[in-house]
Amino acid sequence: MLRATNKLILIASLASLAACGAPVSNEVDRDAIAKEVEAKVGAIVEAVNNHDPEATSQFNAPDYEFYSHGFPNVVGAKAALANNQSLLSDTGVSLQARNVRVEVAEAGDLAIYSADYSWSFTDPATGEVVPEAGNWILIFKRQDDGSLKVFREIASDTPMPATE
Repeated sequence: MLRATNKLILIASLASLAACGAPVSNEVDRDAIAKEVEAKVGAIVEAVNNHDPEATSQFNAPDYEFYSHGFPNVVGAKAALANNQSLLSDTGVSLQARNVRVEVAEAGDLAIYSADYSWSFTDPATGEVVPEAGNWILIFKRQDDGSLKVFREIASDTPMPATE
C-alpha cells in the first residue's frame, strides 16, 4: 500500500513540475484592446459634448500630459481636470472624431489612438462659436492596476477646409 501511495505522490509531483515548465501563453488580444480604446475615446467625446469635466478626466493617467498648438502644456491629472473644467464651462464646445485609427503595441501595454477632429468653441473676443479642425492623438498606457489610461494627448489644429 505504501508503495502505491509513493508512486501516486511521485506521479503527482512530476505532473506538477511538468506543468511549471509548460509555456505560458502571453498572447495579447490586440483587437480587443483596440476596441477598448475606441470605447474609451467614445466616452471621452460624449463627456466633452455633455460638458462633464470629471467624466472626461477619469480616463487620464496620473502622469498625463496634453500638448496643443498655442496653449501651455497641461501636466498631471489635477491640471487636466482644472483645464477641462475651464474648457467645458463654454457652452459652445463640441467635439467630433472621424477617420479613427488605433495601433496597439505587441505587448498590449501601449495603444495609439489617432483621428481627425472637429472642435467648436466660443471665441472670447467675439462671443461667436467658431470651428476648428485638426489631428488628435491619444497614447494609452497600461497602468499598474491593469487599466489603460491616457498617458499623452496631442491636438494639432489644421487649416479649415475651404467653404464654397
